[in-house]
Amino acid sequence: MGFAGTPGYLSPEVLKKDPYGKPVDIWACVYPSPEWDTVTPEAKNLINSMLTVNPAKRITASEALKHPWICQRERVASTPFTDKRQLIA
Repeated sequence: MGFAGTPGYLSPEVLKKDPYGKPVDIWACVYPSPEWDTVTPEAKNLINSMLTVNPAKRITASEALKHPWICQRERVASTPFTDKRQLIA
């Protein structure tokens, strides 16, 4: 059986054909450079937590929602969102 999905977003456990669960969804939420070049350290910290190879140690969705980059966006984000439509663009 082959893989479904964009190769750059497949988690290590999927590539190794290991059993997997919800942590694969967190892995898939990342973006490659050059998009990363202007990203804040807090955002990079969150993404690094999402890219933890061991799924048991990977940040959960609940933990991610409590991360400073999410909870304290006004203080740590490089560009605060003033309009929800910016998230879609």
